[in-house]
Amino acid sequence: MAEDVSEGRKCGDTGMRFVSKMNGVEGKTPFLIGVAGGTASGKSTVCKRIMEKLGQVDMDTTQRQVVCISQDSFYRELTPAEKAKAEKGLFNFDHPDAFNNDLIVQTLRDILAGKKCEIPVYDYRTNSRYMFMYYIMHCVFEMEQTW
Repeated sequence: MAEDVSEGRKCGDTGMRFVSKMNGVEGKTPFLIGVAGGTASGKSTVCKRIMEKLGQVDMDTTQRQVVCISQDSFYRELTPAEKAKAEKGLFNFDHPDAFNNDLIVQTLRDILAGKKCEIPVYDYRTNSRYMFMYYIMHCVFEMEQTW
């Protein structure tokens, strides 16, 4: 029995294994690196440097094997009262409740499962997500029998 750490449960041996194909690279499974820190602490700079070291910055976005997903993409929809506060600079966008944490967790699970993900795009001018604009991310998995 293998342990599925993402769900904390045991998985039976099905005789099948997953072989990942991320942009043509077989045998790799997606993994996540979390970069945390306060506002203006250098998180984006660290991520940019990682991407530079991995040769991903100047690459066509459809060919990249490394992507940065900003937590800003997951701000929750604000109520009218919260939007009024935000327009005056009084809404705390750093508070954990400012984010749609359920969507963050589901998106990360979908990435690890190789599912197609729609990453929301946040509009800082209107303090809301663009209604029909998303970043699409898809890691393709091929199933292969091992017996």
